[in-house]
Amino acid sequence: MSKYLAVTDNSCIAIMLMGMALNAQGIANVAFVDISDNRLELACSFGFKAVASGSDDMREWHRGA
Repeated sequence: MSKYLAVTDNSCIAIMLMGMALNAQGIANVAFVDISDNRLELACSFGFKAVASGSDDMREWHRGA
């Protein structure tokens, strides 16, 4: 199972914690979607998949691939 979450400045920490909770519940593929390279880099530093908004990679996740 996969999930993707949008990361914004105001919810960055809460979203990272949610991603960790999803991992703890057995969801191995958690991706964070954002337009900010800095926030995507932060998500990667926690071991999550980072997906640029509007990218081909995002379209693949959206289709459930």
